[in-house]
Amino acid sequence: ETDVNGGVWRLKWHPYHKKVILAACMYGGFRILNIEKQINIISEYLEHESIASARIGNSMINCHGSDVFVLRLHCACGRG
Repeated sequence: ETDVNGGVWRLKWHPYHKKVILAACMYGGFRILNIEKQINIISEYLEHESIASARIGNSMINCHGSDVFVLRLHCACGRG
């Protein structure tokens, strides 16, 4: 269990990194989580003021808010 500062609207597994999940946390922004023995926050974006919704594709994580804003976070998990 991990506090993500908002109601989780959607969770989406990364298609290639099976221990990485994207959480769209309504007004709590976006979180990229590493799910292993413990849940760790890899990255977060909190500056968006609209409700967070999200999708994941390939090695790029694309997060879309309810307005025109588009955020792209590159996930380097599992890469050295």
